[in-house]
Amino acid sequence: MRLYSFQDQQAVDAINALDDDTYMFTDFSKSHLYRSVRDQQTLFEAYRWMAEKLAQKTDIYIETEQHGKIPPLPWWAWYKVDGKCEEPSTEYEMTSWGKQDFSKEKTYLLTLEVPDEMVLLSDINAFYNCLEGQPCFDYMSEEDEEKAREDFAAKCSEFAKTRETKLGEELERLIYDSWENIFIVDGSRRLKTINTGHPLMPVIEEKYDVQAAFPVMMKRFIVDMKVVIEGC
Repeated sequence: MRLYSFQDQQAVDAINALDDDTYMFTDFSKSHLYRSVRDQQTLFEAYRWMAEKLAQKTDIYIETEQHGKIPPLPWWAWYKVDGKCEEPSTEYEMTSWGKQDFSKEKTYLLTLEVPDEMVLLSDINAFYNCLEGQPCFDYMSEEDEEKAREDFAAKCSEFAKTRETKLGEELERLIYDSWENIFIVDGSRRLKTINTGHPLMPVIEEKYDVQAAFPVMMKRFIVDMKVVIEGC
């Protein structure tokens, strides 16, 4: 599967140091993306959940002395941008998440060929629901989504008052079950306004962007590598 991944100099140096038949997991302590969310439980829960889903598909785990087998946090890439399988512009650069100004960092665009069985695709705009800890009703009609969100809000209000265990479990199950929708990447999701967290700057979708998660990086995956941001 042809994928495109933005990586900084530190990641590229580590990849170049690999032997042809060795691989590397994401380094949690060095990844700008994961460092920026590690103290934010809601955000990190979404990445942990994605890691579990990826491990279920690939059966690739990290062996640890303390916790045994654990799912590795994913490497990320783009499969589709603006609805097309093509090279993304630097507007899609993700290694900058967690940094104030990514233009100061030298950044590479890696063109990759990763085996299909190692890749988990998802709709990145639907994934925002996971990052916010909210259910994903995006694939419903506008009317059905509004009703589903009203019902969910009502149950949340009831749980806040009663703290009933059964209701809490029901809400948790509803959220995680709905997250499975993000793996529908056939273009059937209704285009909508994405909540950016800024009331004056919502994002109105025009086309679909599909992200790719994969468990390990190998030098032999790389078809091409080029500098796209020189940094300063």
